[in-house]
Amino acid sequence: MAIPPDPFWTTAAQSDAWWTSPVPTPAGFLPGTRVPRFGPAALPQAADMDALITAIRAPLAVHDSSLSGATCLIHAADRMARALPRGYVRGRTVFGCGHSIGDDMLANNGARLRSAITAVLHHAVYSPQSGAVVCPGAGFYEPSLGNYGDRADALDPLVALDPLYDYDSERRVVFTPGVARIRTVEQLAVPICGNGFHNYGHFLFDGLPFAFLLTSLMADVPMLFVGPRLSGWQAAILSALGMADRYVQLDFPTQFGRVVVSDTLTQHVAYPSRLIRPMFDTLRYRLGARDERRRRVFVSRRHDTSKRVMRNRMEVEAAIAALGFEIVMPETMPFAEQVRTFAACDVVIGESGAGMANVAFCDPGTTVLEIQPENFFEGWTRGTCMLMALEWHVYFARAAEGSAHGAEFSVDVPTLRDAVATVLQQMWPAT
Repeated sequence: MAIPPDPFWTTAAQSDAWWTSPVPTPAGFLPGTRVPRFGPAALPQAADMDALITAIRAPLAVHDSSLSGATCLIHAADRMARALPRGYVRGRTVFGCGHSIGDDMLANNGARLRSAITAVLHHAVYSPQSGAVVCPGAGFYEPSLGNYGDRADALDPLVALDPLYDYDSERRVVFTPGVARIRTVEQLAVPICGNGFHNYGHFLFDGLPFAFLLTSLMADVPMLFVGPRLSGWQAAILSALGMADRYVQLDFPTQFGRVVVSDTLTQHVAYPSRLIRPMFDTLRYRLGARDERRRRVFVSRRHDTSKRVMRNRMEVEAAIAALGFEIVMPETMPFAEQVRTFAACDVVIGESGAGMANVAFCDPGTTVLEIQPENFFEGWTRGTCMLMALEWHVYFARAAEGSAHGAEFSVDVPTLRDAVATVLQQMWPAT
């Protein structure tokens, strides 16, 4: 595959030199111009995957308008699954002393499955700082902004991170003079994740499974996978998937002749769909599980003191270790070791967070007990358990007074011990 020469990317020094060098401003990007949004509904629908592949393979060409020649294909609609493993049953799957075990939550046993849509866009710009994809004249491809939310100030992080965007006097997002430094590369590019790129769970679930499926179907097409600079664990994942030699690390916004982008770049981790399974199965198959013994682990977040802080962590982890569980911190483990550890588990206990993404490597029937603050209810771990045929349970812990979104919480150790005893009894009921 022909990779563009330096100084488009490679070292930071080269990229800095490139950023300060004069280049023509790409057509359709004018400083001060408001940046609208568009979504898949604005694009013509491809008849089927063959038609989408034809559009991707077509020679790069100049198009009359920003969305001329663009197309998309809906692989899976956004829908609700009808059931979860065991649903919500107080005293059987739901434990703890938090308020979240109310009847309103028990009444909802569904799980959202995120849509999967692939769009083919021409002359779009991808920004590694924000994960945003923008087309000349048409504006942001809205799915690339998903993790920013829907609040009025939701794009504050984007404006703070990305040199292409700022607010005008009416707090509308506009292009900055930074658009004069966009470099144009006439190649086919596929972003592999949105603005959750540096989070382990987002990286595994958002976009990457669909980039993997696309390259599996089109191995002969010279597509570049693009995103920010990789950490060691990210490089290990791409290498295990056979995608590392196609990955290009970007330091600054770049316009490509054609961008193939999935609407799952953001928020897919929150609402995972069955289409994640080929990638996770490949990683599981590729890296293997050498450990024949069955393991029981507690997934600790002791290194994350910025959010969802467990106040009595030492007491909780000591109690769980006394029950025969290993205390693991996935972020300290090589990626292959994480896969092999969870593939060997028959019980996983853990706090809601990125480390619980590893339950996707567990065998069907593995018991998962998730610990959540009562005022932080996330469903992506239970959704993953449903997709991977795992036995999901939840323990709701009491949030600290005045603590919003589970910023601080405490676990009542006796009731946690009782919850563990109950789920283990369910695994091997007395005969």
